[in-house]
Amino acid sequence: MQKFKRPPKPDDFDATISAARKAIEDYFKSKHRTKPKSPTGVLSSKLKEGKIEFEPKWGAYKTAFAQAQHGKCGYCEMMVIGSQDGDVEHFFPKGEIWQLDNKDPDSWGKERDWSSKVENRRHPVISDQGYWWRAYDWTNYLLSCSVCNQKWKLSFFPVENKPRQLPPSRRAKE
Repeated sequence: MQKFKRPPKPDDFDATISAARKAIEDYFKSKHRTKPKSPTGVLSSKLKEGKIEFEPKWGAYKTAFAQAQHGKCGYCEMMVIGSQDGDVEHFFPKGEIWQLDNKDPDSWGKERDWSSKVENRRHPVISDQGYWWRAYDWTNYLLSCSVCNQKWKLSFFPVENKPRQLPPSRRAKE
């Protein structure tokens, strides 16, 4: 993983994400977990197959991370800009959390030759609730190539704490 200096948070960032952030906070504070709505009443996030979907506000800031990372993926360091769209990746997963089984390396899967596709990977869901409060957190973003983000990283997130806090908590130090 490359080291880069995070770009400064744009002046409009907090205003741009405020309604989506509030909708998610309200959803997770709700005992009944009703579908979150923005202050205007428009559905800003939704439940799909029992999973929360976050309104994708972070993509508007891709160029800031591309510039800070010199157009390279934050994981594999391959050039993203100029060869693909790339993604603004959430380092701390915002939804589910998956964990690789260190006792069973065969469950990690492997990349199929000449395809950028991962085969035979098992991903036990260890929490259906991720770091949702970091979904709209500037410090949780980085530019990633689509292969690293959508084929390898996904919702995997290692934590050394044993036992780890599940579901994650804002107060837990990991």
